[in-house]
This record gives sequence, structure tokens and C-alpha cells, in this order.
Amino acid sequence: MRTRPPSSTRYAPNRPTVRADRPSVAAAHGPIRFTELERGIEGISRRMLTLTLRNLERDGLVTRTVHPTVPPRVEYELTPAARELHETLQRLTDWAERNRTYVAEARAAYDELHAPDLADAGGV
Repeated sequence: MRTRPPSSTRYAPNRPTVRADRPSVAAAHGPIRFTELERGIEGISRRMLTLTLRNLERDGLVTRTVHPTVPPRVEYELTPAARELHETLQRLTDWAERNRTYVAEARAAYDELHAPDLADAGGV
């Protein structure tokens, strides 16, 4: 019996689902166990964490290692491609933080200057 692909890939099967998920960010500093991820990510259900990790593994962004112990110990770690992506996203986040005030001031100045235009155009 053939199973359906995950919903995140159903409509674009050849396109990787690259996201800055909390699990991938949490695994950025080395191998981490599932239970550590679960405890460290507030508000995520066990099911959602499992699905997210599975998608990240499928996309080649996370490796999953099962250690033959009782009970089994499972660790997740970012791949080199995911580390590169993490560094890129971190730089983008840093830029956004550094420029937050500038963007807010630019928006306020624009809105003040164009407020009559926006009212006349019906908000368009």
C-alpha cells in the first residue's frame, strides 16, 4: 500500500521544505536527544516534533542516529548543509535585530508622508 507524502510536500514534491524550525535551531550545536529537544522547545507536541524531525531528515538537513541501548537512544544532528543554512539565517536575524529601529522609523515616515494618498486610494 502506498502512503501519501507529508502535507508539506504534497503540492510541491520536488521542492525541499526548508524552514527555520525550532528543532533544527535547537540541534545547531551538536547531537541532541529527542527528549532534550522535546523539553527544550516550549509548546510543541511530541507528534509535531516527530513530524518536523522526519521532514528535516527527509530534506537532508538532520541526521538521525539510533544507538543500540535499552531503551534505544536517538540523537539528531544538523548536516553540513543545515549548518550553512543556520549561519545564513542567523546573519539575517542579526541584520533584522540591528535594523529594527531603522525600519520602524522608515515605515512611520512613509506612512506620515503617504497617509492622504492611502486614504484617497481606499487603502491600496
